[in-house]
Amino acid sequence: MLMGQLLQIFYAMRFFVACFFMSIVAGSIVVARPFGLADWTYARVNTLWGEISLKILGIKLNIDGQHHIQEPAIFVLNHQSMVDLMIVTALLPDKTRYVAKKELEKIPIFGWALAPVGIMIDRKRPRDAMNIISAQLEKLDGWSVAIFPEGTRTRDGELRPFKKGAFYMALQTKLPLIPVAFDGAFQSVSKGGFFPKPTRIYVNIGPPINTENWVLEDLNKHVESARQALLDCFEKSRGQRIEDEA
Repeated sequence: MLMGQLLQIFYAMRFFVACFFMSIVAGSIVVARPFGLADWTYARVNTLWGEISLKILGIKLNIDGQHHIQEPAIFVLNHQSMVDLMIVTALLPDKTRYVAKKELEKIPIFGWALAPVGIMIDRKRPRDAMNIISAQLEKLDGWSVAIFPEGTRTRDGELRPFKKGAFYMALQTKLPLIPVAFDGAFQSVSKGGFFPKPTRIYVNIGPPINTENWVLEDLNKHVESARQALLDCFEKSRGQRIEDEA
């Protein structure tokens, strides 16, 4: 019992160090914002933040399919834990914007940094999702987009149903959709714990899905097809994790 409590304290200290580093990175974006340099700063520090944060936490990535990454694109990812953002910033191109819920803008420093460089969605107005996304697409201009279409973290490690925001975006931009699934982040938090422990995350990146001929009438079909593609990647990641743990 005592050893378990000491480990949780150790994991908590590492996590807070990573969060402190995040606050420094976010602060640099906030400072750059009044000078019109938020995007310039963000593109130069976000990948570095992800890589260093994972090292602080003792988390390593095992990546398959990295050759499928291209830009600009819309990356759809499963959502397993609080370290997901660190994983994807370390993994995806520097010029990638993240779709996030609008209420995060209220968080000091982090939210202030995210607002000018992210694509903020008001989850209280789901029927207006397409108009909200359209209004923010001007932020792309050659940038990629990363989105967790489940909308929230999984509670059991399994893939949840998808929301349609990423697919409205694909309809309007005609950017390819690239499924990126990982497993191990959910298991990195011990039962009854809160902070992630050192672990290995297994990442599988699927081939791009062409969206050039998508039409609104077939949106539900496209959502299911993309979910299946992400599920296939997720099953590969889970299989690799289980095999290595055996």
